[in-house]
Amino acid sequence: MDGLCNVTGADGSITLNGTKYRLSVPTKLDYGELEREVVSRRSNPLRELAGCLGDFSAEDKQLALRAASDSIAERPSRACQAEVGAFTGTLEGIAYMLYLMMRRNHPEIDAPEKAAVLIKTLDEAKAEELLQVVSILSEVQTAAKNLPSTEQIQETTDPHESRGLASMST
Repeated sequence: MDGLCNVTGADGSITLNGTKYRLSVPTKLDYGELEREVVSRRSNPLRELAGCLGDFSAEDKQLALRAASDSIAERPSRACQAEVGAFTGTLEGIAYMLYLMMRRNHPEIDAPEKAAVLIKTLDEAKAEELLQVVSILSEVQTAAKNLPSTEQIQETTDPHESRGLASMST
């Protein structure tokens, strides 16, 4: 074969703990939810500072609060690729991606925590296989962007299931 399944968005599958799961190609909506999750996990300097302000003088409190609020004001509201990569390289991030990729075909996986339970008991070989399937399916958008044509392959009205190349090329 020529890898066309990777470009067209064909689902992948993996057997975890004796059950076969179909993993969907992540959509733009999935990547948006992933970015929102990464941004929500950022530390809050004001909250962290609140715990130790009692030890500061009034002037030092004001300076510390100003510095903390400035750091928040200068922080972009979008997650950069490095932040997303750092998160998806953690066990929590892998579980979150697995949840995004399983939820359409497996309604019982309706939270990242349920996906995390599935991967906690995996041996090294099965974990490596899972990471490979997730990685291949996650790269579909990149492959689609590199195609010379944006001819639609498949289009549905459900934003979770849209796999048309035109929708993936932007």
